[in-house]
Amino acid sequence: MAAWTHIEHTAISGGLPATTVTWTGISQSYDHLFLKISGRYSGSGSEAYRFDIVYNGDTSDSDYANTYITSTSVNYAVQSGRVGGRALAGYLTTSDFEADTFASTVVWVPHYSNSTNYKQMISQAVCPNTSEENNEWALRHCSTLFKENTDAITDISVVAGGGNNFVANSSFDLYGILGV
Repeated sequence: MAAWTHIEHTAISGGLPATTVTWTGISQSYDHLFLKISGRYSGSGSEAYRFDIVYNGDTSDSDYANTYITSTSVNYAVQSGRVGGRALAGYLTTSDFEADTFASTVVWVPHYSNSTNYKQMISQAVCPNTSEENNEWALRHCSTLFKENTDAITDISVVAGGGNNFVANSSFDLYGILGV
């Protein structure tokens, strides 16, 4: 049976805008990491915006490779593809979405402390909304390869996209998992 340890919780409160949430010095004593993100952006926009996940401070898009599948309310079309870059982990809603509606993303980082292989990430995001306009409803599944080097992941940042800020009550949780 897997043992989950809640490592840290970060919640955005009122006051100064937050554009980044970072965990540093992550213990290497777990088998896997898991992130839970419930968030919303301050900016406006009729479609959901992506956010970045940055490992070990590496912001070079060429060090990340993604394969994704997305379903949105634009003609209820399914889109898929393969692209470079770190901005495909998930979506967050904006102030143009239904009031108090927060998007949810979960991210699994298997074998993050292994120092002989590149690191993978599997994410699932949902942007709920009562509107069918533009991309105001979206589901996204993404697999990411972090291929900068084989170093263990010690730092993870969630970085707001589209020039947005995370609003109050956005929350970010990091878990360590043993035995899976």
